[in-house]
Amino acid sequence: MMSVKQAAVAKREFMMLSELFSEEEMTSISSTGKITKRIKQQYEVIPRPEHFCQIVDIDINLKGNSTKGVPCMDGYPIRSVENAVSYIRQLLSSGIRAVTVRLGGNPVNPTNTENYSYDPLLVNSSFEVKSVKDYDLILAAHVEVFKELRNQFPKGTLHITGDPFGIAPNSDDGAWGIKRSDGKIDYPATLELIAKIATAYAGAGVDALLSLGRIEREVEVARKALNRMHLEVEIQSFSQNVESKAAYIYLDDVQRKKDSFQKILPGNFNEMNFRAITDIYEGSDTVVVKPTENLHIVSATRQFLNSKQEMLTFLTSQAVKDMIQGNEYLSSMVFDILMDSDAFFDKCRKVKLSTYTVSGTYYLHKLLEQQKGESFAFSVVDELYKNIISAAGPYFGKIMDRNAFWYIEQLSR
Repeated sequence: MMSVKQAAVAKREFMMLSELFSEEEMTSISSTGKITKRIKQQYEVIPRPEHFCQIVDIDINLKGNSTKGVPCMDGYPIRSVENAVSYIRQLLSSGIRAVTVRLGGNPVNPTNTENYSYDPLLVNSSFEVKSVKDYDLILAAHVEVFKELRNQFPKGTLHITGDPFGIAPNSDDGAWGIKRSDGKIDYPATLELIAKIATAYAGAGVDALLSLGRIEREVEVARKALNRMHLEVEIQSFSQNVESKAAYIYLDDVQRKKDSFQKILPGNFNEMNFRAITDIYEGSDTVVVKPTENLHIVSATRQFLNSKQEMLTFLTSQAVKDMIQGNEYLSSMVFDILMDSDAFFDKCRKVKLSTYTVSGTYYLHKLLEQQKGESFAFSVVDELYKNIISAAGPYFGKIMDRNAFWYIEQLSR
């Protein structure tokens, strides 16, 4: 039993509200009558079908109305063109009216269907590219698919973003582009290929071209090619593309762990921010944050789009000075922006902000669904989507995700 002395000590150790606040302040506290920090009982943002862009993978070698499964991608098959058309009709009926189409397969040396392997990012693993003509053959095959999709879904009924990665990836190092005889990327030839892709995809009827986020000045080259041909096509850029080990989960560990030396290293916050500004300067209409979990980058990009002062403070920071030192092109770009910041900021205010969910994140979400059920997986994905829309604010464009249709189906139940 506590003694009188112990009780006195205990009393001194516990402060009473009356000792902390005046009588007037106590009256104010009592009048609030709140036992919760929550102020609003409604969500500020609610994900809807129009917020999404479903990623669709098509293998140009698959015939008829067929699909093929891929490792670690439960519920997300690779589709033939015919099957993709049927699937897109389902998307439209659900309210999703945008797709990002990534094409794989090999028009030069078709994949052996008995030992099926869909490597859209490593198409060169299935045949040896011997000349630029081979890349032209792949591009021509892509064009035919996009023409068919546009024929089935006329402009205005479906927004099609073309992802050109399957044209020139390399299996030996994970880099993208045309290789020279010494194994290094041929920079001029690769830029020329990017220009060809831009005009060819536009001619096939895509609404937007997805840039790679790997090659210096790729957005500028694509934009100039489109302008020269007077083609009205959006450029959506993987501006802050990160060398993430969570991507390409359907490949084996050896392939996934290769460093392409083209993408930004994880955690390089200043470089990611700077690359968003670079792409906007070169002509990007939409900055696509990849992977989508980088919500701090979504928020930071929104700040630049919303505040000229924030952008100028960043561009004159020591971090940027260190990055552009010795790089004539980037130094000139920063100088141009600083000399006419009003014109550049006018560009910024028109830019949209989207996100792209990599295959590894899709895999994790499906694991949650298998282990904890649909309801739990839906809650996790739902929170992520709400946070994306909230972080992007008025600049929000789309959430590009393989789980988009699944999510909308869950909403309707």
